[in-house]
Amino acid sequence: MSFTSKASKHQAELTVNKLFADILHTQPTTSSSTTKDNAKLSSTQILTNQLHPTHSTTSKAKSQKKRKLQKVKKKEIEDKKFQKFIKYNHILSKDPSQQTDADKAYIRKLVRKNTNQVKNLSHIDDFEVESELDMVKSQLLTDLQPKSKSRLRKRLVVPRSSKGDADGVSKQEFIDFDDKVQRGLISVPGLTPGLAPVDENESESDTE
Repeated sequence: MSFTSKASKHQAELTVNKLFADILHTQPTTSSSTTKDNAKLSSTQILTNQLHPTHSTTSKAKSQKKRKLQKVKKKEIEDKKFQKFIKYNHILSKDPSQQTDADKAYIRKLVRKNTNQVKNLSHIDDFEVESELDMVKSQLLTDLQPKSKSRLRKRLVVPRSSKGDADGVSKQEFIDFDDKVQRGLISVPGLTPGLAPVDENESESDTE
């Protein structure tokens, strides 16, 4: 037999004990647990608990019902996802020429849905994370740029022909660059502004 509260259980025990005491002509007995429960509750509390269920019992029942509904809803969502997964793979297993208009429409619908989800996730509220991603993007762009710019100084030092070399450096560009070096506007390793290269001086002294 189940009781709605400790008070109702206590009252039932008292009634049964009194009944046996009247039949056997003995004093009614009380258990230690009953005595402890009775000490904690007054007569007014016992009567109130008998007439009205406790708030804890009601809230517990509500929470159990809520968890049960959440569990059922979660299972329904998982079942729908599994059914969509089966349908998607079944359509992909077909030859494109055998796919119906409904199959193609379903695939387009999934593509639009997934695209919208990606767009919604593209915005990042965390400033630090966004800054780190920007740094990574900048580094990747730098690494992907062609390395031809790093050879600009080497290309401009000695042209291969009067019209232009393989890298597109003309004779006039070389003259302009050399003039800037001579005037000290551009510094080149191995050259002193206003002076000719060491090799050039040596070659001229040899010819003399």
